[in-house]
Amino acid sequence: MRSDGRIDKVLTAVRMSLAHAVVGKEAPAWVLEQVYELGDDRDLPVEARGESGGLPRPSAH
Repeated sequence: MRSDGRIDKVLTAVRMSLAHAVVGKEAPAWVLEQVYELGDDRDLPVEARGESGGLPRPSAH
């Protein structure tokens, strides 16, 4: 079983890789939006919630 810290590092690496691909027009923006989609952020650390207390919602297409 993988630790929470290891899972977080892997997810961060995947998100950064996808962000790079989107910026380079190698992947559509909606792919990155799906990775960040959250239904509820109350279980996230305060640092991950942003200024408004929640993560920014993905923009609509």
